[in-house]
Amino acid sequence: MKKIFTAFIAATTILFATTLTASTAYAKTGDLTSLFKKYDKLDKNDNVEYMEVNGLLLSLCKMGDVKIGECDAEAQFVKNIKSIEFFEIENERNHELFNNFCTDLDKILNTYTMVMETRDGDDVVKMYVRELGNDSFKDLVIFTADDEIDIVSIKGEFH
Repeated sequence: MKKIFTAFIAATTILFATTLTASTAYAKTGDLTSLFKKYDKLDKNDNVEYMEVNGLLLSLCKMGDVKIGECDAEAQFVKNIKSIEFFEIENERNHELFNNFCTDLDKILNTYTMVMETRDGDDVVKMYVRELGNDSFKDLVIFTADDEIDIVSIKGEFH
């Protein structure tokens, strides 16, 4: 789980430091959520961890004059988040489950545009978005992989 949060911090820093322009095909909003829930149910050996933080809980951060970050851009980014999902799958106990997940994930991520990739040895961090136009995007996905796959999916519309 530490990798997920490290990737999230790195990606949001890069996000605010660069202007994102990307082109992508349309995909249903629920694709990743459905995939996460499918593999969470298929898992019998504790290879998968899944957590969703929905808009209701996130709205607590948006109430009143709560300070959310150092600048207006960070505060606006947080206010536009509709949900955050955390997903992790390990390759240790069930290689078939892991390989099937990777195949299904590739099909979904092909509908996104990769806007960042970094490698450190066997560790890979990738960031994907869907373009809305006019330098706006939705559904930021942060993906890390080594002997397991960690994904943070942030749903919302960001300008």
